[in-house]
Amino acid sequence: MNNQNKNDVLKRLQNEAKLFLGERKLVFNNIVINPKEIEVYYWEKDVFEDSSVHRNALQQNNKNHFYIHRWGYKKEDAYKGGNYPGLDFVISGEEGVYYTYLIRSAVINGKLIVGPHKVLTAVLKSSGLGKEELILHLSEPNSIYGYHSIGRIEWSEKDLMPNGQYPLNVSKAPRTPFRKPFKSDEQPYCFTEIMERNPDKGEDFGAKRFAITFLFADGIATYYQLFCMEYKKAPWIFLLQDHGFGGNYDQFGEGGLLDAIITKNRIYPQFVICASNTHIWTGYKEITELPPINDSRRLRKLYRKIPG
Repeated sequence: MNNQNKNDVLKRLQNEAKLFLGERKLVFNNIVINPKEIEVYYWEKDVFEDSSVHRNALQQNNKNHFYIHRWGYKKEDAYKGGNYPGLDFVISGEEGVYYTYLIRSAVINGKLIVGPHKVLTAVLKSSGLGKEELILHLSEPNSIYGYHSIGRIEWSEKDLMPNGQYPLNVSKAPRTPFRKPFKSDEQPYCFTEIMERNPDKGEDFGAKRFAITFLFADGIATYYQLFCMEYKKAPWIFLLQDHGFGGNYDQFGEGGLLDAIITKNRIYPQFVICASNTHIWTGYKEITELPPINDSRRLRKLYRKIPG
């Protein structure tokens, strides 16, 4: 690429970055992020090849999503640890073009945060949902569309695990060391909310009542302790989706610690709804007769456990 073409690309990137800083306000999970300082990263073969771009799959054709820094090129590769991770906003809307803005400083929910790692930590910490926030949300009309809360049952660890916790029977190590939740001041909690169908909804709308349990605990450990050990019975259906903003120490999909636990103990859900960003566990087959579910961010497909 000649210098003139390179200068043209640089000028375009500078203009787009100025527009972004001048006009863009990012909203995620009720977190308002006003970027104040960014670094532009762009890589396109034979056009502009910035060697500092990670070229992770999540940095291309993933417009208006966030990218937390990872070690490799695959979207399921491990997150960078220590002080290395940062948070990028993805601009690229096409394959082969890796184009993101590293957010170096930003005003997050009214507070100025300076430094890429501090920005990421602030967003992760703010994205947690505490018990009181959750209860307040459930008390609002149509927090679950067509239903309202009529009661709540609080549970203790002793209620759920009368025999105490069981030692892990799997030797596989997670990809990164276990981390405490970013909302570290929040104590573990569990409660069941009883929901009732609104009077203006008929029987064809859904069940008259149902119960939903909220558990603030480690997801992988919960599956092992409750389903594999305490009750030795798998959930009938399971939603399998890896999340960048969960602060997870391991993936939930194939090859992770949860996969090893389920395989070792043979406690398999009969059905799994698996997101497109997650690898389905071995031993499951897609039900192709049903169309994928599109939640506007990820396609989700239904899988059934293969007998045997």
